[in-house]
Amino acid sequence: MSSIEYLRELARWTQLSVRKQFVERTENIPVFFEETIKQNNQETLYVELRIDGPFCNPIGTRNEYEALIEVNVLINCAFDEQSTMKLYNLGGVVISALSKDFCVYKLGLNSWDDKSYFETYQLFADDNIEMSNFGQIDPVNKIYQSTVEAHYKMRFKNGTI
Repeated sequence: MSSIEYLRELARWTQLSVRKQFVERTENIPVFFEETIKQNNQETLYVELRIDGPFCNPIGTRNEYEALIEVNVLINCAFDEQSTMKLYNLGGVVISALSKDFCVYKLGLNSWDDKSYFETYQLFADDNIEMSNFGQIDPVNKIYQSTVEAHYKMRFKNGTI
């Protein structure tokens, strides 16, 4: 087998690792991923997770890299008398889930994806976890939305599998 660089695998490892940990941290709230097609609109309270990146930059001269990701969560809530409270409650759950670092594991279907630990994305120390409320975005279906966003970075030495 020819050697495979970590950089080539990092996007998949990042997506699968962050998704798994986020779902585990969100207390059984329905989570959809950005590219997922929802089969029905039966869910009245759910979140959609999007991960941008990794954005990789070489640092130094010893095959070291810094990887950055942005995690965005869209919170959706159907209207009822407690919609605003539900949005804020769910926003708190999401903020709590994003306040922790994300470990990256070698996940996937390739023979070298052995589920072992790779490295950790750490929340930017000088950045905020930001929640933005949009209120009612669809007057016909009465859907309320908020977003929560956080940024992470990780340093690693590029190697081969």
